Amino acid sequence: MAGVGTDGDIASCLHENAGGSESVYANGKALSMVGVSTAGGGLIGMAEGGIVTVKANGSDVAVEGSPIGSHGDSPHAAAQTGAGSDTVFSG
Repeated sequence: MAGVGTDGDIASCLHENAGGSESVYANGKALSMVGVSTAGGGLIGMAEGGIVTVKANGSDVAVEGSPIGSHGDSPHAAAQTGAGSDTVFSG
């Protein structure tokens, strides 16, 4: 299982996750959600091999390794969410 993403996590492109849930939290930080949150570009899907088992406000919860929409040249072209929570998991 992978740690859930939260606002403030650092993506592979060095942008911070932002725009998470206004009502669902992990470790006191808003959960990152596919199709809602951003990290330079929008979070566009689940991590490779990821299984969607958790939703927040009707959206899939992002986990470590979730792809981020292209928003520039490398490393922004194929960025992924960074390390998620080390105590809250989805899988």
